[in-house]
Amino acid sequence: FGVKIYLYLSNQVKIFYLPEIVSGSYSFDMDENEVDKLINVNSKDGKWILSSTDVCKVLSGSQYVAEDELLPYKFYVITREKVNFLIYVTDYDEKNFKSYAYGNEFEISVGVDNATSVYSCPYIKQLSFKILYKDNKLVLQKSNAGTYLNKKNPVGNEILLKIGDEISLYGARILILNKIVIVYSDDNVFSINASSAHLSPYNLIVKNDYNDYEVKDRDLFTDDDYYFKSPRLRRVIKEKEIELSDPPSVSQSEDLPFILTAGPMVTMAGASAFTMITPIVSVISGQAKLSSVIGQIIPGALMLVSSLLWPAVISIYNKRNKAKKDKTTTEKYNKYLKDKEDELIEETKLQNDIIIEMHPSIPTNLIGLLENPIIPSDASFSIFFSGYFVFPANLSFLSYSNAYCLYPNQLHNPLKNLLCSGKEFILSTNESVT
Repeated sequence: FGVKIYLYLSNQVKIFYLPEIVSGSYSFDMDENEVDKLINVNSKDGKWILSSTDVCKVLSGSQYVAEDELLPYKFYVITREKVNFLIYVTDYDEKNFKSYAYGNEFEISVGVDNATSVYSCPYIKQLSFKILYKDNKLVLQKSNAGTYLNKKNPVGNEILLKIGDEISLYGARILILNKIVIVYSDDNVFSINASSAHLSPYNLIVKNDYNDYEVKDRDLFTDDDYYFKSPRLRRVIKEKEIELSDPPSVSQSEDLPFILTAGPMVTMAGASAFTMITPIVSVISGQAKLSSVIGQIIPGALMLVSSLLWPAVISIYNKRNKAKKDKTTTEKYNKYLKDKEDELIEETKLQNDIIIEMHPSIPTNLIGLLENPIIPSDASFSIFFSGYFVFPANLSFLSYSNAYCLYPNQLHNPLKNLLCSGKEFILSTNESVT
């Protein structure tokens, strides 16, 4: 950077920077989201130029100008929406500074009787403050605006100072160090009478012979490096969420009542029986021979038998098919629950290993799964987990179904039995538990 711009606001001091190479255009404002930036600087003929815009006007003397050359150690006023803003320009390094050594009797004062310093700014009518020791404490006393502490407007008229504090004036800075005070200012703006302020010149050595270094990423170790022992990489236990899906729904039987299924067949059977009666009566009465009417009797007999037999066969088939489907569905869901149990046990073992890594002093025989969990005798399946010796497993269960006992003596609520640190908890359905 080459140029530093100080913007003095009612509550704080903002600082903006221009590069050392004079090139390009720059706009600054205390509000980054402001569209009409307050400070607008352009490069022109190797110089920095402060420019006016439609909204922000540069004031030179008593007139507004389109542009003004930006020079170090000079004040400028910019007007926006009838509000005047004061800025001050310095070199980036601010080489115009003086350093003094001070004792308990020193005093830097402006705008008071017997002031030890002189302050001058064409845009400031009066500035009044003191820096002195009071009751063996370094304090700042101010009676009006224009004095900032660490770039903020301090609250109160007397403020306790500490080593490293910076007091800012319009166009000047005073840095308080341990028994040393540094004043950054042009003599035309702010100057101190060292004798009356009880200050003595101090030769502060500043090194400006900076070297440029290129910063590159560096490998933490090479193939030639070795460790006394392997690096210890810690693993962290994260909560494992095990989600249990709803049990399969029970397939409802849609079979019609036997009377409704057999009714049409019985009607046909009656018609068939009627067709058989006439030839049979003819044979019995001797009006016809059996051989001549056998072709009428056999079809009727077959229709009669099939009308009564087939409804029963279809009903038996449907019941067996439904039972087979229910059995297959139950086996699949029980396998799903077994997989969830295996997942739970695997996660518990993983957390067990991490606990051992984090707390190697804990005896391993006190950590692990329960070998004999309590499982209700009437349950065909239970998910359970056991806590560690003093570290419970970090697990959570999510269940959404309101009913699990859909198949009597086959499926039960998987959360019915949950073991934690040796205690048994009976859980209601539709509940999340950690």
